[in-house]
Amino acid sequence: AGSVSAAPFTIPVNEAEAAWIRDRVAAFRWFEEPPGAGWAHGANRAYMQRLHRYWLEDFDWPAAVARLNRLSHVRVDVGDGFHLHAVHLRSSRPDARPLLIAHGWPGSIIEFDAIFERLAEPEDPAAPAFHVVAPSLPGYAWSDRPAAPIGPRAVAGLYDRLMPALGYDRYIYQGGDWGCVIGGWVGLQSTRLDALHLNGFGLRPANMAPTTAEEGAWLQKAVAIRDRETAYLQLQGTKPQSLGFAMMDSPMGVAAWFAEKFVGWSDVAGDYTDPPFIMDQMLTNIMIYLTTRSF
Repeated sequence: AGSVSAAPFTIPVNEAEAAWIRDRVAAFRWFEEPPGAGWAHGANRAYMQRLHRYWLEDFDWPAAVARLNRLSHVRVDVGDGFHLHAVHLRSSRPDARPLLIAHGWPGSIIEFDAIFERLAEPEDPAAPAFHVVAPSLPGYAWSDRPAAPIGPRAVAGLYDRLMPALGYDRYIYQGGDWGCVIGGWVGLQSTRLDALHLNGFGLRPANMAPTTAEEGAWLQKAVAIRDRETAYLQLQGTKPQSLGFAMMDSPMGVAAWFAEKFVGWSDVAGDYTDPPFIMDQMLTNIMIYLTTRSF
């Protein structure tokens, strides 16, 4: 399977960039926060200090890259010389089906690190097996950058062209976060799709209105969360270049921006003392963004 447009790819360590990042992390100057603030006003200082210490004393970026490079990576021309990076893991099972799994922001392929092999080579012979394709969003990590901003509908077209370039005429799609919005468009547009699973509600009819008490309660809760948690989305969706100037100069700024999102979006029942991610996972994801300058 595959075609001449898919070239093998190895994630680079980018030592000079990693050294610059480390120097900036070491030089970070701490500042005050209100007593007992926790995560109420954004990133929690106590957690960020623990992350800072682990970053400088224990985190091994080359080892994290080596772990990711255990997987098969490709860069694929999906048209007009635009290349998408993807993990491409073929199953040995003859009954395996092609599966595209799509992340969002501020995620990356690290989200699927624990399931790549389990999807391709399940321990239970009765379980379904998949040829797994996990692209990096256009503009992020090791995928090419569009010349100007593009939206989820355009990305859906790129993802739909990725699969036949890898030799798959039909496929199944799973998406989360932006991956679910993109997936909604894939479902509407693609003639290659066999099944679609979205763990998010990104694309919906314009006339959608609640018809039950349960739906009304959900909508009320969703609006409250939106008002409290989506200021970043307004900023990044309108004036991202201004924020970019700050973030390009501050690895700790990027780390705090991401950590707050990962904590806030986790199912931790209000106890944010210890986010459900080990430091290596958090920092690998953060370093994917930093070393590729794709905040």
